[in-house]
Amino acid sequence: MEKSFRGMMELFFKETGEMEDEPDHREVIILLNMLDIKNNRKPEGYNREGKLRMIFPLHRKEITILSQLPENYVRDVSESISKYLISKKIRHSLEFDQMKYTEFRKKRK
Repeated sequence: MEKSFRGMMELFFKETGEMEDEPDHREVIILLNMLDIKNNRKPEGYNREGKLRMIFPLHRKEITILSQLPENYVRDVSESISKYLISKKIRHSLEFDQMKYTEFRKKRK
């Protein structure tokens, strides 16, 4: 995953349009996440206010893409990232509508 992580994060930012006007900040987020992976820690992902968030839940091997509002946009971005992972020969499964954002919000409060 380490070899493909940068490309996956860049694709996420491209697909969501997040931080287009802040390329330096986007690069710092990617580098900090890659540093976590190199040090055998779970990366933070992108958990800032915006259209979508990409998080890596603790104690589970998964990537979760969340939206504050239900919309098809999550599906499009998830499918793009899935195609990228397939091209890098990374085995994974894609699940939708798990309502994990609700659980995530409850745990944060």
